[in-house]
Amino acid sequence: MGEICAWLMTHNVEIFDFINSQEKPILQMPQDWWWILVAAIKRINQHVNITFRKLQSKDLVLSQQREELEHLALALCDDIGIDGPFDPAQIQELEQLGADGVSMCGRWCVSHDNVIRFIANQGLWVHDKYEGIMDDTQQNKIVRTVGRLCVSVVDGITNIQTERDSNNKPMDDLPPIMPHQLIKLRESAFSDILRANEGRLMHSFNGRYLGTIEQQHQDLCTAYLHEPIFKSVIDSHDHNTSFKESWSILDRRYPALREFCGAIASVFPNTAMVEADFSLLGWEKDVHHLSMMDLTLESVLQCRQFESLLNL
Repeated sequence: MGEICAWLMTHNVEIFDFINSQEKPILQMPQDWWWILVAAIKRINQHVNITFRKLQSKDLVLSQQREELEHLALALCDDIGIDGPFDPAQIQELEQLGADGVSMCGRWCVSHDNVIRFIANQGLWVHDKYEGIMDDTQQNKIVRTVGRLCVSVVDGITNIQTERDSNNKPMDDLPPIMPHQLIKLRESAFSDILRANEGRLMHSFNGRYLGTIEQQHQDLCTAYLHEPIFKSVIDSHDHNTSFKESWSILDRRYPALREFCGAIASVFPNTAMVEADFSLLGWEKDVHHLSMMDLTLESVLQCRQFESLLNL
């Protein structure tokens, strides 16, 4: 839908020139309010597409994905003028005061003045379409519709959960695994993370290894407080910094801590990775190899990695 709206807004002049050049009038033309809604969807889609391209990165970990979604919501709020998030008490107070001048959804609201400003920011052509609506009732209706659309998108983005447990329930306890996240973590909070993963760690390591991880986390926090150059490097990292880049200068200094964080850093299986896997399956098991056993197919796919394994 976003691409269609972008195409319509890019070629709106040509579309109207074509309509006006017809000998017989076209009776089923979209009204002016429809073009305003298309322009709003196009603008929102510009923000969404930027984030979705980042989410397709193959080395993006779950904590970065959550930060990208939060950044998308903040960008939309800043562009449109959306206020929030509000707690339940504030939402109830807003509802009691009346919502004639605002559009609300979930924990978010936007004033109709900001919606009108957002419509005007979409260009002269869109603004003229809005001003050309002579019926005040129709103007209020399109403002409410655009406002409701905007806050619904932001509320939906903030409710996206990047990870779920075995019962398909949302998980809110994604552990920090980047250096710039770990330095903000108190030792007791980091110990809780170790304790939560102790069962899995003890299958491969002993209790001394847990102590080493804990000590290296303390050393990381101490170095951040007392080494200005080290601090500036850590501060330059953000949600756009990859796991490999974040730990590239620290892996030799804190090898156990990096290994632990790498083990709990789950890479999100985005559509690009899944589609690539299915493309390989479809290529190897075509119409001429339908009777191929799963074990044979697995061997073929493993052989495709032979050159990559040699380079390790």
